Amino acid sequence: MAEQLHIDKLLQKIKFLFRFNGLSLESRKRTKVETIICRCLYVFNFLWLNMDVLGEIIWFLDGINNGKSFLELSYTTPCVGISVLADFQSIIHILKEDAINQLIEELRELEKKERNLGKNSNELELSRECESELERLENVERKEIIKEETNICNFAVMSQMFWIFMTSLVFTLIPLIITAVKYFKTNELDLILPFPVPFDVKKARYWAIMYMHHVWSSFLVIQNGTAFITIFYICCSFIRIHFRLLKYNFERIVSDVDGCEIISNEHNKFRCKLINLIKYHQDIISAVNLLEFVSSNIIFCYFTASSVLICLTGFNLTISNDMIIVLTFAVFLLLSLTQIFLLCYFGDMIVSSSMEVSDVLYNSHLTLADPKLAKLLLLVQIRAQKPCKLTAANYADLNLRAFTKILSTSWSYFALLNTMYSTDI
Repeated sequence: MAEQLHIDKLLQKIKFLFRFNGLSLESRKRTKVETIICRCLYVFNFLWLNMDVLGEIIWFLDGINNGKSFLELSYTTPCVGISVLADFQSIIHILKEDAINQLIEELRELEKKERNLGKNSNELELSRECESELERLENVERKEIIKEETNICNFAVMSQMFWIFMTSLVFTLIPLIITAVKYFKTNELDLILPFPVPFDVKKARYWAIMYMHHVWSSFLVIQNGTAFITIFYICCSFIRIHFRLLKYNFERIVSDVDGCEIISNEHNKFRCKLINLIKYHQDIISAVNLLEFVSSNIIFCYFTASSVLICLTGFNLTISNDMIIVLTFAVFLLLSLTQIFLLCYFGDMIVSSSMEVSDVLYNSHLTLADPKLAKLLLLVQIRAQKPCKLTAANYADLNLRAFTKILSTSWSYFALLNTMYSTDI
């Protein structure tokens, strides 16, 4: 029985995110009936969630007309923002469902191809002792590379799910806590909903219906907001794994092992091995380009929304004296910072790992190789010097420098907002 692919092991952990929202990772394997069921479920959930979003927007506009304070109005903005982002992610997922499926299939094929490269790694003639030692080292080092990167990916996925779950939990449970505290203090039942609505629901049965409606909406935000972004983390991690394994394979064929010259007297086998690695490199670049096509628009939305959300959340934290509100927005701020940092971190990983391939070839001792092989290696080195990168709709590169720019912009907005609010007071 064939060993399960590492990427499938990780995808198995997030399948529950696609169980109830009408999204799928296997669109090409669905029957027409299954596709219709998924679409109907998606439309139902989309309308359900956006009833709450529409209610918040109406409440916000009504608050402006009735002269509500800026602080009160700012409480709803992060909720609307994260809901709209979740909406947009689910829409992009539907529109690019086949491309996402193709990307996952390409990463599966890359993993299979790399395993075959590993199995054929000892084709070049070495002494038995040298070959045995090389095989042992290869297995250990490959496993270490995969283990290291999958651990990082697991941590990122768990962090993402934890913070978005905590945010939704806080927003849905705090109204119950406030209602209970007020009831025990005043003996009056003041029913509160997690999110504002443009009508009165003080009667218990209407309140219960709306509360359950909001709880399910929060669950949809968790699913839609986490599903796409966790796929992004997994794809970035495995692209980095393949770049690191490619680098490792290049290191192996251009170096000496215990004094045994790998390339000596084995011109044809070496050339075949080199061509296979070049094709492997091209396939990895193709996967990066496909990931860019799938994720570019969503990354752009995160870039544009994050500065505003971080600014408003920080503003609510510093201005409000209500500990419940402070706790709520503290969790929301941690979610926003974690999310945008991980996006930039994984984008930066792809850039750095793609350029490491060039460094290996630059430091190699293949100047004595056949001119035709040297020419091939030079072409690989030139291509690897151009980093593979992800962008926010070609507006900005996704890397850690972008994260610092977002924080800088958020701080500027926050300082301006804080100054204006202090002046008004």
